[in-house]
Amino acid sequence: MKLTKKLMLLVSVTVFSFSAISLDISNMDGAYYILKGDDDKTFDTNVYLSKINSDTRSFDSAKYAVQNDVRFAMSEFEFENIDNQLYASFKDNKNSSIYEVTENTDFSMTLVNIDDYSDIITLVYDKEYNKFKFDDYYDSIAHMTDDGMISRLHDMIDNQKDLGYTGARKAFFGEIDNVDGVVECVYTGKTIKTSGIPNHTIMNCEHTWPQSKFGGAEKGTKKSDINHLFPTDSKSNSRRSNYPFGNVRKVTWQDGGSKLGTSDLGNFTVFEPRDEHKGDVARAMFYFAVRYTMAIDAHQENTLRKWHELDPVSEKEIARNAGVEEAQGNRNPFIDRPEFVDNIRDF
Repeated sequence: MKLTKKLMLLVSVTVFSFSAISLDISNMDGAYYILKGDDDKTFDTNVYLSKINSDTRSFDSAKYAVQNDVRFAMSEFEFENIDNQLYASFKDNKNSSIYEVTENTDFSMTLVNIDDYSDIITLVYDKEYNKFKFDDYYDSIAHMTDDGMISRLHDMIDNQKDLGYTGARKAFFGEIDNVDGVVECVYTGKTIKTSGIPNHTIMNCEHTWPQSKFGGAEKGTKKSDINHLFPTDSKSNSRRSNYPFGNVRKVTWQDGGSKLGTSDLGNFTVFEPRDEHKGDVARAMFYFAVRYTMAIDAHQENTLRKWHELDPVSEKEIARNAGVEEAQGNRNPFIDRPEFVDNIRDF
């Protein structure tokens, strides 16, 4: 039975809103990750889609063959747009299931089984395998500002591979921030020899956006997002605690150029990283705000903008951005295009 006929009987009355920019069902040939579940999104497998119906121009229907590894049984699925609601029918050798497309952005599509709302699948465009051209994408949004740019950048960096906290630390301690077996603390410059996760009492993981200020959603993903994780010696990590960033007027602690103390803006405590890490901190904070739809307070944002200008993107930061993308599948656009910070008036 055709998908349209099935949906005449099964169609849900729920209406979902879509992103103005979305994956085009008439042109989805390529590689995708498959994420299973909602809150704890993990990469279960991957698929390669190849269009098999003859009308390549249709924006209302499309049928794809699925090449995949053995853990994913679906061999074909079909999209159909009915009354401005997009559906997908997934087929294997015995059965088929119908899903509503509940979210569709530039790089991901979330589908919910109309018979079982706990059955959620997300297709994530594999930028690396498909040799996605970031420069072309950035050029297409360079004219945008404020909420428009934030929305498009969010769509671009959302749904990265969640490595888990242990996996994330293995990635940056063992590879991304490891130079010939040595890892350097971003706050003090102290180093340690290691090939993996070191003793946490000597060097551990700094969450640039403090865990205590994560908010309720996607806590696990936030905790393991390498775009804001950096190696720090345990003492400086402890000193930073969850204090906001700022310029220190009266110092109560300092090491290697980083300081803790009273802010130059008032009688409250702030943490000031050494000069060569200030821009990295600013761009990590801007990334986090956009990726997780979080707000940066005015005092911090003012300071971070100045640090972003005073400490421009370095070759080391560019190389790290590439390493993060290789590990978890997304990158920090404010490293790629630092001028985008000026396009956004309020993070």
